[in-house]
Amino acid sequence: MARPDADLEAAFEVTWVPAETRRCGGLLVGRGLGAGGRVSAARGIGPWTA
Repeated sequence: MARPDADLEAAFEVTWVPAETRRCGGLLVGRGLGAGGRVSAARGIGPWTA
C-alpha cells in the first residue's frame, strides 16, 4: 500500500483533527463529530487484511 508523503500527511492532520483516534489492526481510524459532513476517516499504518 502506498503511503502519502510527509507533507501531505501533515496537511491531513492539521486540516481535519479527529475527535477520537483508535488503531484497528493496520488501520488508524479517526472519528469526527459530524462537523462539515465528514464523519470518519481511516488510513493504513501497517499490514492488514480485509
